[in-house]
Amino acid sequence: MFPWAGSGKTDPNMKLDWNLLGVASAVALGLGLTPAAVVHAVSDADELCAQTATTCEISEVVSVDSGAVLDFGTRTLSIVGGGQLDISSGTVTIRAGRIEASAGNLVVFKVTGPAGGGYLTLEARRSCSNGAGNTCLSDADCIEGSCSDGDGEIALSGRIAGSDDPPASITIQSAGDLTLSQNIGASGTTADSDGGIVEVESFGGSVTIDGTVDASSGKDSTGGDVTVVAAVDVLVNGELNADGGDFDGGMIEISADRDILVTGDLSADATSGEGLGGEISIDAGRDVVVSVGSDSQTSLTADGHKSNDNFAGDGGQIGVVADRDITIGVSVSVVADGPTPDGSGGEIEFFAVGDVVVSGLLEARGKGKDGFGGDVELLAQGSVFADSTAEIDVSGKGGGGSLEISSTADISFLGTADATAKSGLGGLIDLSAGVEGQLSGTLSVNGTPSGEDNGSIEISACR
Repeated sequence: MFPWAGSGKTDPNMKLDWNLLGVASAVALGLGLTPAAVVHAVSDADELCAQTATTCEISEVVSVDSGAVLDFGTRTLSIVGGGQLDISSGTVTIRAGRIEASAGNLVVFKVTGPAGGGYLTLEARRSCSNGAGNTCLSDADCIEGSCSDGDGEIALSGRIAGSDDPPASITIQSAGDLTLSQNIGASGTTADSDGGIVEVESFGGSVTIDGTVDASSGKDSTGGDVTVVAAVDVLVNGELNADGGDFDGGMIEISADRDILVTGDLSADATSGEGLGGEISIDAGRDVVVSVGSDSQTSLTADGHKSNDNFAGDGGQIGVVADRDITIGVSVSVVADGPTPDGSGGEIEFFAVGDVVVSGLLEARGKGKDGFGGDVELLAQGSVFADSTAEIDVSGKGGGGSLEISSTADISFLGTADATAKSGLGGLIDLSAGVEGQLSGTLSVNGTPSGEDNGSIEISACR
């Protein structure tokens, strides 16, 4: 209990900090205190929470000084409906044994102000097992023992608002599991503002994203960066958006030591001017699965864009790596197109130590009359299976692109592959199986003859 609570009088030797009294009234600590007015100028966790409390419950708006490090130690920071920590345009780090919010669609962290977006770091830390009282995100933070005592989880059902000019930079880190159920905004809000930076990492658990993470830019700028990293699994059920404008799409990176499951859309398109498509990178220590979500479709896109004066940016890059299998489900689209008139298709590359299974659409087209098809590579140390629903399109009106499928084991191709050209040379399709090859699908490399070799299909297998 606070030193002035319940006594009915004050210590004549103690000078009361009336601002601190206001803070205490604005923060419900589970001690029967009634929240009051908006609180300002908080710079220390102890202004918000008694050191003896196990949970610090924020139910009102609290403004946090720039440069503050609110360190709650092993206590839980809980933000409920109506509660908010206002970072404004400042730089703030918040640490706790657990960070949670149960505010639904309300903003629980505001990271914008008069000078644009601020810099917010959230850390849910455990304690080192040596009993020295040191908190940690990973074993590397412990001189002795392991980072294993305590919760160290983040569970946010509440929005983070950081869209501005410039937008916020938001870092969310946990020692345990990390779940984001609502939207995170870090988009540029004017034509010349780049997208923001959102970094999400669990050092000892899994990451689940159910809301939208928006780091898109204005129409004359570059898309932002979205990074998701987990020591265990990553589940992306919401949308990750790093769309850019005239200066290209941004970057989306997802990595996990175990499995990655994506059912939400990932977008690193250029959406204005002659921007190039951005980059999407997925890297798993075990399996990567991309399947449809609740709307029965899922897309990974890194498209270029055409400007008003008829110049086009090429498609971007989409790469997937797995130490076991890669599975692209039915009704999933992986697209890196170049638009009219002269944008070329981008690059789509899959590499699996196990198998690659494709049942959806892989597309890197050059859509305009002067655009060339892009490149698709499916490489596996196991087998490659393209189901009857699989479509691979590297066509270009100005010239076909290339499709390479290589496996040290078997290849079974039952779908369709298109490397044709409408007014140029057809492209290349190369299927190389280390053991057995099965082909009952359709391969097309037709183009317009011009006195040269016009398209090529190469198939090889041991049997």
